[in-house]
Amino acid sequence: MRFRRRDLFATAASAAAVFAALPNDAAAQLLMSGVGAGSLSGGGGVTPASFINAGSRQIASASDSFSFPAGASSGDLLLIMVLNNTGLVGLSASTAKGAMTSVCSVTGLGAGSYVLEVFYTIVNSTDLSSPSITLANASTFGSVGMGIYRGASVATYTGVSAASLGSASTLVFSGFSTSGVSKGVVAMISDRDTGASTITGSPATWAARLNVGNAFFSQVIQDVLGGYTNATNTFSGFVATNPQVGVLVELT
Repeated sequence: MRFRRRDLFATAASAAAVFAALPNDAAAQLLMSGVGAGSLSGGGGVTPASFINAGSRQIASASDSFSFPAGASSGDLLLIMVLNNTGLVGLSASTAKGAMTSVCSVTGLGAGSYVLEVFYTIVNSTDLSSPSITLANASTFGSVGMGIYRGASVATYTGVSAASLGSASTLVFSGFSTSGVSKGVVAMISDRDTGASTITGSPATWAARLNVGNAFFSQVIQDVLGGYTNATNTFSGFVATNPQVGVLVELT
């Protein structure tokens, strides 16, 4: 069926008249539905991840098992960092459902033999029935920091790491460009000192999720869940005695 131009104009004018005659709230509903004078499509917006809970532990043995933080639901992302102090590599981590995915292993930072490794898994019903993590080939002189995030499915190493030999109270991370589907950036930091005060990250507004010291180490987790910009970020407040090592991880 072919329409003459004057018929098309008449149809458009009629539709406009009907739309204009509607009450304001009804017209607004039509607009939001994509009907009327132009559609408001969803665009490329990404919903940031949300933080659920965090926890810390000093490693008790070379093959250590411990519970992860409470509050997880099926589909949540469990993120852990493990600091070994013996230069040990090849650490593995698993939950009830099996091996966790390795995000990064950063060696040779800080005082010689520190190794910081990060893993993640997506929690499922098997994990919830037995909420524990098992480490293998770990150093007994080390610590663990854990965070649970909702709304993300992958954790990726950004390639940004930082270390201090302990002569300064700050840790400086270079900036990086996030992906187009970024749901947040997480700073995971292990400090050889246990007396750290409040750790502050700037210029981004970093939310403090964990700052817990055990017998030998402090574990720090902070994040920017949406709105991270490519800029140098400085974390301050560390005790300037022993090394700190940290990495930036992106959630998608």
